[in-house]
Amino acid sequence: MSDGGKYLATFGAILVIGWVLLNNGDPSPDAVEFTKKQRASIGMKLSKEFPGADIRTNMVGDRNLEVWMPRGTLDNLAFKDREQFVTSTGMMWCQDDWQSNLLFSTLDMRDLKSGKKLATYHCTFSYVRVESE
Repeated sequence: MSDGGKYLATFGAILVIGWVLLNNGDPSPDAVEFTKKQRASIGMKLSKEFPGADIRTNMVGDRNLEVWMPRGTLDNLAFKDREQFVTSTGMMWCQDDWQSNLLFSTLDMRDLKSGKKLATYHCTFSYVRVESE
């Protein structure tokens, strides 16, 4: 490998490591403050859609959000409506933020008891996946 190739490979490795650290560590205070509006909006939407349900949110890294809920909560929606619900909630998380696309941010909905993913919305590609039982 030429010297230029070695430098390019090293630079690429540094970028990947930086991306992993930004997306999987504890959120920075700036990120917590920056996403306050989105988190509040999502909390209001979830409490309106699922009154009385035990729903918790947790930021992972600077731009990822996990929504923890009992499995039956999402199951209360008709299966055909779940994808639209996850999409609209994910869009609330990604709104007005170029960093969401740059950092491949996601919104994950997880089962409070087992930790299994119930649904995922990827900001960069506007991709939604709702898990079936």
